[in-house]
Amino acid sequence: MVLGSSRSAEHFHLTPQVDCIVSAGDAILLQRPDYYCISEESSLDTQPEAQIEARYYGTKVVIMGQMLPKLEREGKRPMLWPFPHDISIWFDHLYAAKVWHLWKPGTYVDSMSGAFALQFAANHKPSEIHVVGMEGYVGSGDYFISGQKSAKVGYAVSSTRYQYGKLIQRIVDLCPDTDFTFYGDLNYPVDGFNVSKVPCPRETVTL
Repeated sequence: MVLGSSRSAEHFHLTPQVDCIVSAGDAILLQRPDYYCISEESSLDTQPEAQIEARYYGTKVVIMGQMLPKLEREGKRPMLWPFPHDISIWFDHLYAAKVWHLWKPGTYVDSMSGAFALQFAANHKPSEIHVVGMEGYVGSGDYFISGQKSAKVGYAVSSTRYQYGKLIQRIVDLCPDTDFTFYGDLNYPVDGFNVSKVPCPRETVTL
């Protein structure tokens, strides 16, 4: 399962029966993941107590390799908890809004941490991926599980429209041997013979 930070994750995160959880952002509040993906500096400060506890009990930290030299220069590497990160992945293509179409299996393109988590999961070639709490943004900053307001609402909405959804569709298209199940009311189109969708029940609020 790839577990994102939207509020519908609170409803769905226990629904799929899975062998491995890859998450990012506030999703750390719901379940301890097997892997926690970081591709944005802001993620280093997201729910630090929950991150420390998860790391202590075995969560592996997966970080965008390009971040490491900058963090070391600025003396920020200790923010990666009392332990070093476990896996660093150097992205093949940077400049998020321009490179989604360059993704192919085995590579990584610049993206927000949730989409990084999906790339990480897809590149391990599982038979199925359950995508939970990753509906994309529509304009409200009141999006996250924690209720924290996004400081980059305009950027996030633009990314959903012009990069995030297109990257996810490309991953689906180029991974025909993986069945994808998307939970929640998506704010981007994604379709394919290997795609299933589970909408939110009426009483579940998503933004």
